[in-house]
Amino acid sequence: MSDSESEEEIADLSNPDVITKYIEASKVVQGALQKVLEATKPDVDVAELCKIGDEYITEETKKLFSKKVKGKTIERGIAFPTCISRNNLCGHVSPLDGESHKLEAGDIVKV
Repeated sequence: MSDSESEEEIADLSNPDVITKYIEASKVVQGALQKVLEATKPDVDVAELCKIGDEYITEETKKLFSKKVKGKTIERGIAFPTCISRNNLCGHVSPLDGESHKLEAGDIVKV
């Protein structure tokens, strides 16, 4: 085995590839946030808004890093689902269909 094969890949910010992945991920998240904000209005179901964000992330990540590395595809997708909290709820709310609620005029929404 050669030295380059036995070396582990550097997975911190000293590796330009890691920085590129963070930049691309931030673009996907900004796009998802924009889509969710555009759809946020009274009488819209919170689960539907979460689904809009998750579907956008899934579609956009399919376009990134599709080339195989060392014969393997890079795992992509949603690391953490879209979460929307309203009013007095603090965070990490990603309701299932049927367990959700609709937004009302005047709600404070945290995405």
